[in-house]
Amino acid sequence: MKDLRSALTIPDIVRTYPVSDSAIRRAILEERLPAEKILGRYRVAPEDVERFLRDGSAR
Repeated sequence: MKDLRSALTIPDIVRTYPVSDSAIRRAILEERLPAEKILGRYRVAPEDVERFLRDGSAR
């Protein structure tokens, strides 16, 4: 991930996009959505979230 300042946590994603917490967590665990775990919280690049929601996978 290039810029951690723009990275979204799972709660950020759920508030911003029409997707559930469990769908995002499952996509991260299935490696369909790239994420970095920092201090116990997943961080996801906004462009990866948008690609995932559009295509079903951000990889």
